[in-house]
Amino acid sequence: MAANLRLIRSPVRTGDYVPGMNPVAIAVVVIAAFVMSSVYYVITGKARAELLGTDPQARPEPWKPLVELVRDQPSGSPGREAGA
Repeated sequence: MAANLRLIRSPVRTGDYVPGMNPVAIAVVVIAAFVMSSVYYVITGKARAELLGTDPQARPEPWKPLVELVRDQPSGSPGREAGA
């Protein structure tokens, strides 16, 4: 039964873009989403800090976001759970 299974391959090769997608439009949407989320957090950031009981002017040390980026990276090969 396993001999009847075939590997399904994607018709799009690595490095190709998806036909019908406009890369410029995608870039514009990504930049617009970034700007809109930045404005949202500038407007609501002070109220959020007050609700959480933290100092609205406090900033994390510059190394902490870098540590979080490294810490959140998945380990192992794609499709495998860590420790599996």
